[in-house]
Amino acid sequence: MSPELPLGDVVAAALRHWHRPGPDSPLAHLFVIRSRVGNGVTAHRAVNQLLLNLLGRMANQQPQWTDLLRLHFVEGLAARTIAQHLHIGEATFYRQQKAAIGLLTDLLADEEQQASNDRFDAVVARLELPTYERLFGVDGHIDRLLGLLETDTSPWLVLLEGIGGIGKTALADALIRRSARRPFFHGFAWSTARQQRLQIDGAIVPVTNSVLTPDALLVQLADQILDGARLAVTMEQMIQLLRGQFEQRPHLIVVDNLETLVDVTILLPVLRQLANPSKFLLTSRIGLHDESFIYPYAIPPLARDDATALVRHEATARNLPLL
Repeated sequence: MSPELPLGDVVAAALRHWHRPGPDSPLAHLFVIRSRVGNGVTAHRAVNQLLLNLLGRMANQQPQWTDLLRLHFVEGLAARTIAQHLHIGEATFYRQQKAAIGLLTDLLADEEQQASNDRFDAVVARLELPTYERLFGVDGHIDRLLGLLETDTSPWLVLLEGIGGIGKTALADALIRRSARRPFFHGFAWSTARQQRLQIDGAIVPVTNSVLTPDALLVQLADQILDGARLAVTMEQMIQLLRGQFEQRPHLIVVDNLETLVDVTILLPVLRQLANPSKFLLTSRIGLHDESFIYPYAIPPLARDDATALVRHEATARNLPLL
């Protein structure tokens, strides 16, 4: 069922599917459900359990509405039978059912908002503090890149290429933050080969341990994806574990600051094993237009209006009224 439908309609559909288990569920796209699926728990089972929990909460506010939904959808009783049991007319039954689904939807929306916030916070915790206060001219790039990445088809590796300082890392950071609010990817990871870091005050700070070998990349990904499982396995086993996670549910992984051809080519064998259906977003100053497995995305200079807006923003922030 399309997630674009009003949530109340989707909740009603999920209630109607209570006794119709299948590989999916009308509410399977919600963050609060996706976080509960796995280890033998299907989306249908996760939805039913969550709805039962919400009905338990709803009983404290509207016990009769709760009984009505339980009897109709969980017990499978007919509307007329329930109306007689509750000593109400059938017209009243349907009015109360509509109101009850509305209240259940409100409770579910609260759960979903909390799940969305928790997911976003978990993703952002893996990122460095932004080196920017505000970005200019990136919305079109983010929309186009999400159109490439949030699909079940290739490209599996997208390379952001551009001169140093043009904003490749900032664009990747903004993209992953936006995608974390969207339901397509199950999880995210961020790895970097950066040798220097530009701070928000303009200072350039060296970064230690910057060599990103295949083993180092796997360790970084395992720390973020496998919850410490890397401690007891070989690198080949780690690839298989990561591959299992990435195949089961798509992830988005950023590999930042691959500044030389060697940096990229040395990682390609590992990236090929881990990509599809998960996606990798790489950033580099170099282009790899001869590599068919990589989709190159060149970042152009800012358009005039965006450049002017950036200069004015910086002039205001630095109290340079003449500029």
